[in-house]
Amino acid sequence: RDYQAGLRKRLKRQMDMDYEEAMASIGGTLDRVAEMTGADMTKARKTAERMTGMLVRSAMMMHDRAVKRVMRLTKTTPLRESIVRVTQEGIERGIPVTYRDGRQMGYKEYMEMNVRTTVQHEIGEQQLEVGGNVGVVFYACNVYQDCADDHKDYQGKVYYDKRYLTMGFDDETVRGIERAIRQRNMLAVQDVRDGKPYLTTRPNCRHNLTPISLEQATDERIVNKLGLVRGSYRDDKYAATQEQRYNERQIRAYKARLDMNERMYAKSPSDALASQIARDKVLVRQWQSRQRALLRANPHLERDYRRETRTILLNDLGVKYNRGTT
Repeated sequence: RDYQAGLRKRLKRQMDMDYEEAMASIGGTLDRVAEMTGADMTKARKTAERMTGMLVRSAMMMHDRAVKRVMRLTKTTPLRESIVRVTQEGIERGIPVTYRDGRQMGYKEYMEMNVRTTVQHEIGEQQLEVGGNVGVVFYACNVYQDCADDHKDYQGKVYYDKRYLTMGFDDETVRGIERAIRQRNMLAVQDVRDGKPYLTTRPNCRHNLTPISLEQATDERIVNKLGLVRGSYRDDKYAATQEQRYNERQIRAYKARLDMNERMYAKSPSDALASQIARDKVLVRQWQSRQRALLRANPHLERDYRRETRTILLNDLGVKYNRGTT
């Protein structure tokens, strides 16, 4: 019980610190977004506070259940000590969040994705609200040559606001709007934004929507005419960018594991940990070498060392460093 009480106290203290740190970062990010866009971030701020609080409470409940089960099933002090030590290291690394598909993400990464998605949705709602007030129905999506594969077929197209029937247009204008929608086989902004592929609302998505008129909506080349194309899409550049992101993830993962093993070794040295530390160092160097080779072969890529270190990438909720992975 002493182990349980002490461990829970430490976890609670760590989670409180994480909560305060997360909310401070979230607040700063929302303030900057509000300053740059003029959007009201009150809803996003409240959502972030609610979600963070829910996650903290969920983590504490999950910990309590796990510890009770461990204490019930284990009888030997050495085994309990090992469990406590490993659990404490897990606390320092953060509570993992598991998605329905089994994918796991750290607490801070989860908050980063959650808040940035909330902010993106809020900005999108503000744009549609303002546009709807002045009768904007159609929006053109810009193009990036290195965008994500599942967004490739959705960029460079025109979308419509499905609320157009409530905007007070006369019958002739409504017929013109519906004719344009059929002519270009348009999808609604709300459908691609709030559901798959989450165009403009996914955390790292750089796409944005530009309001256009009914006449412009029927122009097949309107995206080019408005200068919304950032180069033509080329699979080789996309593949190189995706490989760079993969290399960065591998470097981050092995650096994080190396750091954890080194801290555990400092507290409780063992041959097994020493061997794992040596192996992790080799793996970090191998992936860094692979990254350098990729950049030499692809001059359009730039190396950002901040993306190769997990703690730095989490700064500022990742907004500052996550601009090139739509």
